[in-house]
Amino acid sequence: LYWVRWATDVYGVTVGPRWLVQLDEDGPKPEGSTGVIAANALAEFAGTAAGRRAQFQMNRSDEVLIALTNHRFDGGVRLGSALLTWFAGRERRSSDLELLGWVIVPERLIGGNSAVYHASFQWSEAGRVRVAQWEVNVSNSEFKAINLMASEVTAAGASVAADRVVDIRPQSMRDLTTLPSRESNPMRRALRYVLADERLSEAVGVLLAERSEGGEIEYTGWNINPDGCTTCNVEYRYTEGGEARSVTWTVTPNGELEPTCEISAVARRVLNPGLATPEADAQ
Repeated sequence: LYWVRWATDVYGVTVGPRWLVQLDEDGPKPEGSTGVIAANALAEFAGTAAGRRAQFQMNRSDEVLIALTNHRFDGGVRLGSALLTWFAGRERRSSDLELLGWVIVPERLIGGNSAVYHASFQWSEAGRVRVAQWEVNVSNSEFKAINLMASEVTAAGASVAADRVVDIRPQSMRDLTTLPSRESNPMRRALRYVLADERLSEAVGVLLAERSEGGEIEYTGWNINPDGCTTCNVEYRYTEGGEARSVTWTVTPNGELEPTCEISAVARRVLNPGLATPEADAQ
């Protein structure tokens, strides 16, 4: 029996189809397999006739990450926020920590055309790439940690109290039932797009709470300014140690958010699929 795989390495995560091959004609093998057995979802996909491949819902990275990072622990915070809190603690102990982002790949097919995914968050620390990896079933939003780093993050999330999180939502927009696209005022619409994803506002609140432990922070509220005819600059203002600071985004009329500061960029990296700087051979 042999394992055969075609693989590329994406910052320490091996991605590619994998097969089990039985060379012994008399050896055990599934009936009709000719001894070549697809061992993961990508191998099954590769072995499917081109006309039938559309039935497989393979590229569901956004759904996978929402299912994982939107999980709320008993303490009240989401797993995405717990991940940020965990990294904030590591950053205080390590000056060269760099967040890289997510690699999400289908691992095995279930129910005919759905898949279970491996979601791997990667970062560089002390010159070494590290990975926290979960298995996620999008069909029922269940997940489990499948390595030690992911177990540590999951355990840490259960210990974070929701009352530590800074609530950045203005009083007039606590109710998120109004769709951003229904707002006629472009500045209010831009702010609603920022607040529409509760994972994002909570993540920013977690990062601000972590910053407040290092010194006095005073929150001064929101400011939105049009940028030309199509976009708005949205900022959440605060002072840290008497110095004015802000968390900022550029928002387009159709709701595309571009982070324009460190805190908003870190929040996006943890809550959105994709790597910051993928290696050339993995593109």
